Parts: sequence; structure tokens; C-alpha cells
Amino acid sequence: MRRTAGSGSIDQLASGRFRVRMTFSDGSRKNLGPYTTREEAERMLNASLAELADAGLAPTGAETLLTWGDTWLDRRENSGVHRAIATERSTWKNHIATAPFASWPLADITRREVRDWVETLSRKKAMAPAAWKTGKPRRTTRTLSRQSVVHALNLLRKCLADAIDDDRLSGDNPARDVRVPKKHTTQDAWTYLTADEIQHLLSTDAVPQAARQLFTVAIYTGLRQGELWGLCWTDVHLDGPQPHLVVRYSHKGPTKSGKIRHVPLLAPARAALRSWKDHCPKSVGGLVFPTVTGCRRRKSDEAGWRDRHITKVVIEPGFKTLAGITRRVRFHDLRHTCASHLVMGTWGRAWRIEEVCALLGHSEIGVTQRYAHLSPDHLHRAAAETVLVAPPRRSREGHEPKNQGLGIGENFFVFASERATGIEPATFSLGS
Repeated sequence: MRRTAGSGSIDQLASGRFRVRMTFSDGSRKNLGPYTTREEAERMLNASLAELADAGLAPTGAETLLTWGDTWLDRRENSGVHRAIATERSTWKNHIATAPFASWPLADITRREVRDWVETLSRKKAMAPAAWKTGKPRRTTRTLSRQSVVHALNLLRKCLADAIDDDRLSGDNPARDVRVPKKHTTQDAWTYLTADEIQHLLSTDAVPQAARQLFTVAIYTGLRQGELWGLCWTDVHLDGPQPHLVVRYSHKGPTKSGKIRHVPLLAPARAALRSWKDHCPKSVGGLVFPTVTGCRRRKSDEAGWRDRHITKVVIEPGFKTLAGITRRVRFHDLRHTCASHLVMGTWGRAWRIEEVCALLGHSEIGVTQRYAHLSPDHLHRAAAETVLVAPPRRSREGHEPKNQGLGIGENFFVFASERATGIEPATFSLGS
């Protein structure tokens, strides 16, 4: 049985013998033993605690993860630098504070315990979205998303790293090399709207015009949801040779990267904003997309995009469903839609990855490459433009053509890409 925090612990080693460990308030740890029996280890531990108590050095009050976590989160909030402190507190409360080692002294947490916690968290059932509003927690049949587990692990890793920097924990960070295992799935992690789906969504009368204008701006600017809800008319520049948006807010705070960026307006987004400006509800601060009552939209607000469950059997269809999109497409996937079509060149010139990275405000090119996936239709068109060219069976001299040392029979075909100027054979790197 585990002893109370600060009163030491006894571990059985692989040899079958027992080791005594005591953790002090400064995070340092003292090992005694090993001993042949647990009873002998108990006697030595109790005697050591009594001797330390007489000297005023008893390790009572060793700082636990919970006590340090409260101090650490308060410090992060008071710094004013971290924009998602409410989300971090929620992650801490629901996933880290419930960990088996949460009440342990910091120095007693090992990599094995963190790894086991991650595995358990990966199997944890997710909460129903409406459960938080009703105050009645209800688990779903699906497990936490891998990204939720990654966020929890990163938060714990950062907390322990700061404890080391603050001299509250000595040694290596037990969460440093722990990784969240990838989940095998047959479904894409994200998706995007096809050109036909975009056209139908933005033209159907089943979706109100106000919503269509909002979705047009979301698709053709690639702004994050929080950036849309934090956008003000003073940062919308529709006239001049370079119409653009100045993105400086995400909800009430700074953007995800903490940087201000200028987003050029494509023609559909510019036209939608010009039309919407005459009908936009008045709001404090001049928000571009407030609620119908002029208030700032909440983080959970998706502008009616997804279906809403009124009861267990009554479902109010969202604008996505009303537009005939029956597959799983999230509001955030409108951002993916923008990146994908820019890279594919659906709307004109194909953008380079670096250009899309700057538009979306990504921190590095690698992030943009995850968004810029190609549609199956785009790949099919590329395949259709690729023809198979068989080399002639005989040369003009009537001899069999040489294979130029490739070691391939006469059934060898060369892939060629059909272009406006003719057929350009592709080259293959087969070694020197």
C-alpha cells in the first residue's frame, strides 16, 4: 500500500529485496537499503523518519504534482502570455489531476508511470459535448481523440520541465521521451469540400444568405474560427489596389501564433464582405460576424454548421446537411478547404506551399503540408494526363533497339506526361 505523501516509500526490486526511498521538499531523494524483507525495510524507514524529525529535517510536505500544478497554472495565467489558459485548466482538471500519480511527490513520478497514464488516457471515453452545459457528465462510446491525449501529455511535460527549471525537481523530466501511440483508422483525420460541394453550399437557397456569406469568407480566406469571430470592420480593407484583412485577434485575445498577419482577399471573399457589410448587426467593437443580437460568438459557436441534437431522437439539421453534405465535415475543415484548393490550383494559379503557409499563418512549412492534401479527382486528372509509351520494336536499321543496360524486357513502358507542347517522357533514377 502506498504511504502518504512525504512519509517515504518502499519498493520491491527485481531481486526480490526491498528499497526505501524518501523525498524531501526540495525534490531531492534519498535511497536506503536494499533489505531482505519488507518488515525490515519498514523498521528502517520509520527509524530514519524519527531521526530526521528530531533534527527538524523530516521530509514532511514534499511538493506533489497537484500542489505544484496549482502554482504553475496560476503563474501562467498571471503572466498574460498564454492565450489558452482556460483550456489548459480544463485539461489539467479532467486528465492530469485524475492521474494515479497526481498526489505523489514530484520526484516519485517516473517515466513508466507517465507512459502507463498515456496508455490509459488513450482508452478513456470522451464526454458528450452537451454534458458540460447540462452539468450531467455523460460518456460516449468513442475514446478521446489522439490530439486530446497529445495536449494533455504536452501540458504535463511542460509542467515538469518548469519544475526542473524552478529547482523543485531534480534529474530528468519523466515525460520528456514519452510519445502518444498513433491510432490506426480507415477514416481521414480531416477533409475538405470539393469544388462541386463549395458551389452548391454557396448557391443553395436552403442555406440563408447571411450564412452563405460567412462560409464564403471562411473558405476563401482560410481564417481560423476564432479569427473569424474576432475580426473587426476596422481591419477589413475592401478598396484599393490590394484588398486585404488584418488578422490580429482570435476571439478576444491574440492569434494562435501571437502575430498579426495580412490576408489578401480573393474576389469571392471580397464580394461577400462588401454585401454583408450592409446587413451586419451592430455590435460593440464593430465585429464582422457577431450573433444576431450583436454579441461576440462563443468558441463553441459554429454558425449553425453542424446538426444539433434537440433530444435523443430529434435532430435539427445544420447548414452542412441542408446543403446536401452528408459526410463528416467540420467547420474547421473550411480552412482545410482553402489550403487544399490553393495548392491544387482549382481557383487559378496553383499556390506554392510557402505562399499558403504565409496566408494561413502557420509556424512552419511542415504544418501547411499536412493541410494541403490533394483530392482524388485531382490525382485522377493527373493519371489521365499520363500515357504509356511503348518503345519501337525495331530501329530504322531493322535491329532490335538496345535496352541501354536497364536490364528490362521489351514489355517495358515509359511513363510520359502529356503537355500542350507534346509528350515529355518522364525520367527515372535507376542508379549510375
